[in-house]
Amino acid sequence: MHFKLWVSTNDTANWIINNTVLKNKKCVTEKLVESDANNPKTFHRVPEAIKKILYLDAVDIIIEYNKKPILAVEISSEAGTGHNAFQRFARLVAAAENNVSVAYIYPEAAYIHRKNFDRWDEINPLVFRALERVMQIHNIPVLFYYYPTEYNYIVIMVMFINY
Repeated sequence: MHFKLWVSTNDTANWIINNTVLKNKKCVTEKLVESDANNPKTFHRVPEAIKKILYLDAVDIIIEYNKKPILAVEISSEAGTGHNAFQRFARLVAAAENNVSVAYIYPEAAYIHRKNFDRWDEINPLVFRALERVMQIHNIPVLFYYYPTEYNYIVIMVMFINY
């Protein structure tokens, strides 16, 4: 029994293996081939179960256990606002449609520099509802993790200073 991580970079694979319970398991890594269009010479060699997850677009990580995909992970460093929260959504749905659990990771907010102003963009609350619907429709677990940023710290400091 062993795990295989399909990833686009070895740094990502090494970080996951070294910082999770996988460090105590037998793991191998494989280069994630994004699509038939991007890599027609090698995509046909990808196992069918992996191809099914990639049919709309490539997630960042697919973890297999004994040659069966068990988790698809999408990681974003952009703010989860407006269309950004849903831009990669098809990747998650493709995994769920194929009975593969999903983890979606991105920041709680990001500071955006624009031409006329700068501001914090917060999470789009609609993503919570959309991921809930994916779980209801496909009866598969979906983990949504938004990691902390300086946003809440700065909001609290501004409130304190203005008080």
